[in-house]
Amino acid sequence: MKALTVRQPWAWAIVMGYKDVENRSKPTNHRGPLLIHAAKKMDPDGFQDLWELGIYKKLPRDLPLGGLVGLVEIVDCVTNSDSPWARSGMWHWILRRPAEFNSLVECSGAMGLFTPDVSGPSLGQTLRHAKPHIQKSL
Repeated sequence: MKALTVRQPWAWAIVMGYKDVENRSKPTNHRGPLLIHAAKKMDPDGFQDLWELGIYKKLPRDLPLGGLVGLVEIVDCVTNSDSPWARSGMWHWILRRPAEFNSLVECSGAMGLFTPDVSGPSLGQTLRHAKPHIQKSL
């Protein structure tokens, strides 16, 4: 299964069902399940963006870093999404069916799509207990 490293608080916003588009400079042909890996570093500007969108109050006190935090499905890749998360001039990876893991699955991240270095049984157990979230609109 492929994964994508995303800085917090964006990884949280994706797996909780708030962020339905991932903005990237390159398109992807990948369709289907995608693990979300929280980077070791945060994006300070992301907190300001979430504040302006009114989502900041819902953030947990501690955001997990340095591992897999959830799962989504990539259903399309376009340049013209009407999502409030879509940024002009970027490729919009359309995300659906978000699910949050009960606990962090520690592993290293990478640039672009990658296959995480985690054991199959460990990942399988985590996937079975993932908490699905409904897609939330702003």
